[in-house]
Amino acid sequence: MGVLSETWCFCNGLGKSERMKASIFPSKASILARIALGGSLFGTGFLIHSNLLLTTHANLPSVSAAESSEIRLQNGVGACLFPHRFFITSSVLDLTIVGLDVMDGDSSVQVLHPQYLKTCSKLNLDLGSAVYLLGYAEKRELTVGEGKVVIATDNLIMLSTDGVMWNPGSAGYDVHGNLAFMV
Repeated sequence: MGVLSETWCFCNGLGKSERMKASIFPSKASILARIALGGSLFGTGFLIHSNLLLTTHANLPSVSAAESSEIRLQNGVGACLFPHRFFITSSVLDLTIVGLDVMDGDSSVQVLHPQYLKTCSKLNLDLGSAVYLLGYAEKRELTVGEGKVVIATDNLIMLSTDGVMWNPGSAGYDVHGNLAFMV
């Protein structure tokens, strides 16, 4: 696992895993958001549209939780949730989608690009498959990490991430860079 910033240089000679991690950060980091849930609790979400944030039900279980949260997009731009405009959550699916507006007044900020939402109907999440995670972990910095699928059923995926605790809402990608799951 490595903490990446925009100034990291990945040179020749890296393995396939390192090249994949290096490609995930610049192409997908701009859609991530850090959610301050109060106190020292943080979660992660990502934009699925220019004005919609996807996260876990555990992060934002209610309209009032969304109203009291603070959002910061990865590019440093502040944002505000508008749950009265759009809010849907499911404790069964552990998903929440909520309305969002960029607040820093910079309408030229590009926060969504179709390639960010690349999905695939045939994900590679078999037992033993490598997966890549993008989100906030223990150090509260945007991090790209790697894991391995240790349990794979029709409705459950369990990962081994070498003891790293990922914030709920972090994005998971298969070996081809397809959005595959959310922590």
